[in-house]
Order: sequence, then structure tokens, then C-alpha cells
Amino acid sequence: MYLIFKMLEHDKLEGEVEMDETLFGYHTKGKLKEIDVEKPKKRGISEDKISVACAIDEKGKTIIKVINRGRATSKSLIDTFNGYIDKSNLVISDSLRSYHKVQKTLGYDWIKIPSGKSSYKGYTLDRVNSLHGNIKMYIGHLRGVSVSFLQGYLSLYELIQRYPRYYQRKSYRDIVLKIMTTAMPYRGSDFDETFSYV
Repeated sequence: MYLIFKMLEHDKLEGEVEMDETLFGYHTKGKLKEIDVEKPKKRGISEDKISVACAIDEKGKTIIKVINRGRATSKSLIDTFNGYIDKSNLVISDSLRSYHKVQKTLGYDWIKIPSGKSSYKGYTLDRVNSLHGNIKMYIGHLRGVSVSFLQGYLSLYELIQRYPRYYQRKSYRDIVLKIMTTAMPYRGSDFDETFSYV
């Protein structure tokens, strides 16, 4: 868990929650090339991609977390959302098989949007898709963030969105400097050791 992610002190998500993962390119720079990151053991999403789990509730509160290399696994999703989503929530997601075990473990009501469809019974993933677009635009402006710093920048994005009235350029620079000077190596233990759809 990274420094900025810890600073956020995420609250439990409320009411309807849209959940989906998105992918970022696997970038390394300098010493980071030596870091051993667990690779998926089955075919599917390219190992050159990093999965980022995202959830957003009806009040706009978010969880954005780097989870593993390749496709999101049920274990990584459970570890990410446990404590933030529970049986009091209604979760809308796509039909990724990993979500079946997540739902059984966390116990929430589930609206599953069928593969190839953009909506189901009036439910959509518009909010979380918009979140994906916003974080990709934000990271894109940074021109090639390495995997070791990706969580820090994603958490910084959350921090800025949460406290826009208090955002100042100087404080932003101070936080970026802290990200760049804090030792936060990506280790194999930060990723799942297995790649499973269930």
C-alpha cells in the first residue's frame, strides 16, 4: 500500500456502486527494470498491461487501486474492496467471471451487465467509465508513469478531486516531490501469485 493511498483514508462506499477495471501500459524506468513482478500464468490480457480496479458510488466517492499484472483476479478484487463495499450496497459491474466470487464473498446485491451490452434494466457503467477516461487523461499528461509510481499518482488524482477547494499548485508540487523521493518499490508480493477467473 502506498503512502498517498494511505493518506486518503477511504470511506465505505454508499448506495449504488459502479465497479470496473481498466488497464495501463507496463512502464519501467531505470532501476525499476530489476523489479520482479508476478506474471499471469494463463492466456488473456497481455502481461504488458497493469490492471487498475475502480469503483465509484452515487455520491462520487471512489476507490482506485493498482491490483495486478494482466487481467483482474477475484482475489485482488476482494482484497481491494473488502471493507469498502458490503451487503448494504448495490453493485453494477460487467460480466467478468472474477466478479462472481467477489459478490459471494462481500455479499452485495449485484446487477451484472451482459457482455456486449452497455446497459441492463436501466443500469449503466457510465460513471465508472467516465472515471476511467479522467484518470487516463490525467496519467497521459504525465507522459509515461512507471509502474512503481502509478498508485501514487492515481491516489494523488483522488486527493485533488476530493479536495478541489484546497488544491494549490505549491501543495501539488510538494506531494509530487514526496512521491518521487519516497522508496515505494513494486515487489512481486504486491501482485497475486496466481491468475484465475474464479
